[in-house]
Amino acid sequence: MTPAALADLVRSVAHGVLADRGLDPGALPDTVTVHRLRDPQHGDYATNVALQTGKKAGVQPRDLAGWLAEELSRRPGVRTVDVAGPGFINLWLGAEAHGDILTQVLAAGKRFGSGHELGGWRINIESVPANRTGPVDLADARQVAVADALVRILTFAGAVVTRGHASGEAASDRRTPGYDVSIYVLGSGNADQLTAVGAAPGSDSPTVEVLAGQQVNLVQKAARGQLTQRGTTIADLMEAIGADATRYALVRSAFDSPLAIDRDVWSRRTDDNPLFVIQYAHARLAALARNAADLRVSCSDPQLTLLGHRSEGELIRTLADLPRVVTRAARLREPHRVARYLEELAGAYHSFCAACRVLPLGDERPNPLHAARLVLCEATRQVLANGLDLLDVSAPEWL
Repeated sequence: MTPAALADLVRSVAHGVLADRGLDPGALPDTVTVHRLRDPQHGDYATNVALQTGKKAGVQPRDLAGWLAEELSRRPGVRTVDVAGPGFINLWLGAEAHGDILTQVLAAGKRFGSGHELGGWRINIESVPANRTGPVDLADARQVAVADALVRILTFAGAVVTRGHASGEAASDRRTPGYDVSIYVLGSGNADQLTAVGAAPGSDSPTVEVLAGQQVNLVQKAARGQLTQRGTTIADLMEAIGADATRYALVRSAFDSPLAIDRDVWSRRTDDNPLFVIQYAHARLAALARNAADLRVSCSDPQLTLLGHRSEGELIRTLADLPRVVTRAARLREPHRVARYLEELAGAYHSFCAACRVLPLGDERPNPLHAARLVLCEATRQVLANGLDLLDVSAPEWL
């Protein structure tokens, strides 16, 4: 049960609870949200729907929360429900719900995380370079990387997206009817185009959004402190840290914040390099699949209800978050949310590895738990690959 499915269940149950008591279900918000709790002792997920709805429906939020908890606890996939504070509802999922998530991931494959939230939307994205000649600097490269990632994320969320590259002078003439939204991605050197884009004429023009980036610097530690290298080009950065790290570093932070890229960190194959941690996790999972094949550990007919370890549950719930992350990244035009999610997922996988052994050792015969954990690993590899692809970064099988 993904967070989206759980949210739908909560809303459906709340609608029934209100109607059965002669209260107005119209008091419910259009969208019910659930969020994952960091401390699993307090629950897997929580919702504040009773706080949002209680007084509008004419009841105390905590009373409504109690009714909802009683009814939700009877639903398949929900193990325990508790009411906290003035009306928060904490939910623990059952092992079968966690197994359903893994089944969904593997069934969807490369499409897991995609959705229809922006279905029917026609979006045009323009990256507007500053009026410069010569080599591409890091600020211009950042806007291109962010625009490219947005195309992939918005498309994954269901939109029909076209990509353009408007010149600075022509930006105000590019507001083209036929699109629902035109998004202009501006680098730090062309803030003067904000007025031109915003002043584009035409009542038939679509909604216009402007994303304004900030300065990017390449920095390197020196004997007397940090040295900032100005005037660095994209070619310099790619030569220093590689193409994958360049793309990832340029989209990892909020576009409207200044960015400092430490060439020493991003060129190392160590745990302080965020991309290396992610790619290493993917490569390790690919190697695990090869080793499982050699040991003839099969994923067929796995008993996924065996996955009851705390670290297994945390990893599964993190996998289930990808659709929500993609939707928010698309709606907020913030591709860095995907990057930070991948770092969280890689961290959850490494914690799982430290706590749970996947393959048999020595003369140990493969058992159902090995098979179930292998399914979890394959699902994790798939989600890592999907997220990296959204950022146009490779998912290596060997490192």
